[in-house]
Amino acid sequence: MWNLIPQKGIPPTRLQRYCCKVLKETSTPNRMAVLGVRSAESSGRAGRDVFGTGGGTLEQATFFSMAHTSEVYRESLTRGEVWDCTLIKNMRENKDTVVNPIYEWTDADIWDYINQENIKTNPLYKRGYRRVGCIGCPMAGYHQMLKEFADYPTYKENYIKAFQRLIDRRKENGKINKEGGHWGNGEELFNWWIGTYKHEVEGQLSLFGGR
Repeated sequence: MWNLIPQKGIPPTRLQRYCCKVLKETSTPNRMAVLGVRSAESSGRAGRDVFGTGGGTLEQATFFSMAHTSEVYRESLTRGEVWDCTLIKNMRENKDTVVNPIYEWTDADIWDYINQENIKTNPLYKRGYRRVGCIGCPMAGYHQMLKEFADYPTYKENYIKAFQRLIDRRKENGKINKEGGHWGNGEELFNWWIGTYKHEVEGQLSLFGGR
């Protein structure tokens, strides 16, 4: 992660989550990824389904219900190798599939199963974390990121160092005043990144026009 940030020249954001793409989604081609994604987790994840394939990233995948996938499987047992079903076609072309076996489970279903099977859980859940993932994920939001970096200050230091290397590399390439705005140092970029500033950084384009 610390190498990716200066290489990419921009911080990872909700729209530019190159960290997920490089470190998780495209690092193992020709694979079947079995995930714990659930519809109840967020509005974004509610748009997926149990079985998906194609595209190389989750954003580009096409998802299918368990009922449809089961139907395709049963029919495939009677078909020849050549079959133009969308699901089969995507699997052959993209050579990667995603399965979300607990996609329809609620939070209560999860904890009922954990208690029933006496499964050991991540201790962070007992410290107020509702979801456990990467520290500093841009999808987490300002308050969640504040909590994470307060709990893990070494990660904050490493992000700041990586942002400083990003700035230094942009200066070397003559891009410091181009897209991405201008930050004096890695700490300023870090504070902008997590949303500390209520106003735009000097020179940064506003979402509502002007500077």
